[in-house]
Amino acid sequence: MSALEYLDQPVVVAEPCDGPHATLTMQAVVSRDQLAALVEMGGSSFEAWSRHPDEWPVELVRAFAESYMVSCDTLTIQMRAESIARLAEDGDPSDPSVQPLMQAVYRAVDRAYPQPAGSPREA
Repeated sequence: MSALEYLDQPVVVAEPCDGPHATLTMQAVVSRDQLAALVEMGGSSFEAWSRHPDEWPVELVRAFAESYMVSCDTLTIQMRAESIARLAEDGDPSDPSVQPLMQAVYRAVDRAYPQPAGSPREA
């Protein structure tokens, strides 16, 4: 099963002794940095790094963001978002390859979640 097929399945949180009762559809408002963190965590967990983030399909980027949104706590997401933003902006002196890779994660986010024309990010 591919990562995309796996991530396309609903997250099951019911215990084995308690059968599924309902499927919840959720909406969440997140920042661009938080999206980048979710996507980066998904890419790391599913070994998607065998392909450059610029090559990740939009569906995979969205699947990473959505699956990690429901499986991570908000503090983890925010802490990782701050780290990703810093690495994309300033890089890592000990590993020069990190900055372009994190910038590519942001490009993947921008492909999957384009901003409407005239939004502050587009202006």
